[in-house]
Parts: sequence; C-alpha cells; structure tokens
Amino acid sequence: MKAKSLRRTVSLSIAVSWFVLSTACAWAIDLGPSPGGSGAGTNDPGQKPRFISNAVLVKLNAQARANLKAAGGEVNPAATGLPSLDVICRDHAVQRFSSISGSGAHRDPAAAINAWHKLTVPDVSAVGNPIFSPTPS
Repeated sequence: MKAKSLRRTVSLSIAVSWFVLSTACAWAIDLGPSPGGSGAGTNDPGQKPRFISNAVLVKLNAQARANLKAAGGEVNPAATGLPSLDVICRDHAVQRFSSISGSGAHRDPAAAINAWHKLTVPDVSAVGNPIFSPTPS
C-alpha cells in the first residue's frame, strides 16, 4: 500500500511540475513587445516598415563572380569586369558596389554568401528613379 501511494505521489508531483513549467513558458512568450520596442515580424499597424531605400542586394552566379574585378570586397561600379553590369551601374548611377561579406584570410571564395553584393544608389527622393522607388507609381 505504501509503495503504491509513494509511486502515485511522485507521479503526481512530476505531472504538476511539468504543468507549472509549461504554463510559465507560455506566459513568458505572450507578455507582449520587448522593452526595446517591437521587433521584426510583429503586427503593429502603427509602425511603418523600415528599409534602406538606396541599396539593392544582387546575387551573382559563379561565372560572374569569377570575372568580377574586386579588391578587398569592393568593386569599382564603372569597371566591374562584366560589360552588362557596367551598363546597369552607369544607368542607375551606382555609387558603391561591395560584397556583403567582408574580405580577409578567413573568407572562403566558394561559399554561397559570397555571391551576394550590395549596390548603393543615390537617394530615391533625389533621383526620382521608379525602379528603386519604395512606393508603387
């Protein structure tokens, strides 16, 4: 009788502990926005989305990366090594062309992240270019 009672008491205490811990985690998750403000992914209708309006991320294939004239992660927008890309950079007044991953001894040239580059163009309000406009025209 005592063994059955002891087993039941231990099982009940484990079940109650699990319940208390699981509800505490659920309450912690649903407390609302963080003290630093609402983060990405929250549905706050009063907050306008923020983005960089004068930057474009482009992904180059392996062949284009092999022909790209880069020095230390930076590329001269006027002479990229790819004639079609030179035309695009000239037409859109690209100011800066850089790899999103830094340069250095630790950098693996074959890594997929190295395919991504950031092109910085003049501010949309100054240029009025509809391609980079944040609002539909």
